[in-house]
Amino acid sequence: MSPKKPKKIKPKQITGYTHPKGEPVLQITDPPIEVAPGDIVDILIPGPKGFTVYLPIGEHFNAQIFEAVENPEWAQEGMEEAAGSVSGGNIDKFWGVRMTRISKKFDSGEVTSDGKPISDFPYCIYSKELKNFAVANSPPKMELKP
Repeated sequence: MSPKKPKKIKPKQITGYTHPKGEPVLQITDPPIEVAPGDIVDILIPGPKGFTVYLPIGEHFNAQIFEAVENPEWAQEGMEEAAGSVSGGNIDKFWGVRMTRISKKFDSGEVTSDGKPISDFPYCIYSKELKNFAVANSPPKMELKP
């Protein structure tokens, strides 16, 4: 019996991508936050199902993959604000992730034209309800400050 041939995925670089109209998606509309060593980042999303946060480089936070927890105690005061992000605002469940930056330095290895280091750090949020990834200039980013 011969072994099965691997199935191949062939990503291709494209420019000018626009998200398909009518496809439900979460969008991060705020500018990137600045995150220094020791800072805590909370993500809170209302809805019937949770979400997962994926970080492409694992050494900068206390995990590389974060599963949201339902109605976290630490997020009680942020739930009202998050409810306003949903039409109707009548949500029984909230899901939250709390991430702590543990790295002391961040060096993307890239610099701007005037020699300043680029501190953009992309991340992904997958909505289990929408079965889709959040967008914001896809993917969203935070700025890791030294």
